[in-house]
Amino acid sequence: MLLVQTFQYLLCVTGVIQNLIIRDLPFDAIRLIYAFELVDIFPPAPILKAHLASMIAHAEHLYRNGDPFVETQVKTKLSADSKMMF
Repeated sequence: MLLVQTFQYLLCVTGVIQNLIIRDLPFDAIRLIYAFELVDIFPPAPILKAHLASMIAHAEHLYRNGDPFVETQVKTKLSADSKMMF
């Protein structure tokens, strides 16, 4: 019975982590990954690479559309995210 409960618990946690990744909250997801020692199931490097690619694409989109505040927005986002990484 304990094995079944553990498996159900693991499924619930992995679902939460997947949801955080989908909602573009990679740092919260990675905190849970390390807290529940699920690094073998959810390696953090691809999650961070995908997030960085998303940030770059968003910055390029803002730049192409001529947003006057793009430099400030990008610097703020990059600095906030880089603080979260370290």
